Amino acid sequence: MENKEAYAGRHLIIDGVFSDEYIEKMSNREFLSQYLEDVTKITGMTLVFPPMAMSFPFAGETNKLIDKLTAEGKCENSAVFQEFKKHIEQRNNFGGGVSAVAVWVESHCTLHSWTEKNYISIDLFSCSSYDIEPVIEHTNSIMGLTKAHYVVVDRMMDGSAPQMDMFSLEDWNKRQELKKLILSGKSII
Repeated sequence: MENKEAYAGRHLIIDGVFSDEYIEKMSNREFLSQYLEDVTKITGMTLVFPPMAMSFPFAGETNKLIDKLTAEGKCENSAVFQEFKKHIEQRNNFGGGVSAVAVWVESHCTLHSWTEKNYISIDLFSCSSYDIEPVIEHTNSIMGLTKAHYVVVDRMMDGSAPQMDMFSLEDWNKRQELKKLILSGKSII
């Protein structure tokens, strides 16, 4: 990084696919909230308040509102309401995806799970730098990712282009094996 004074922060994006045996964990709000607390500690960030995790349809409140408006006949002619209602009905049939957020003094971390697709998306953005390696190792180990892609973006406030690195789970595993070989002092030739 050439100009440390212009540094705006690091953003790690993780898009992953998990195995069927992790579906229950990925729909568990407490598990995913704990993940956000763990990542907060790993990155050295500061929580503003405890992580919040919500399952769709947000404790049934959305369904109650739709039922009430339908019973009162207030939205029967609204195309927007009908589309919203259709969307909610589809989401209700999916099962238990979770959206969660940890607000940091230094910015935030969010995650969204789609258990019907065995997919999770995680964003860690901070106005400071942090080591991505322990975050990725922790994420891979507790989420059973079978396929993943990572994007690391270091942003600059001086108008220069962000510095980016993109790699897959397979690339990550190769990097870690190479690192172990180098640290062991064994010949890699």
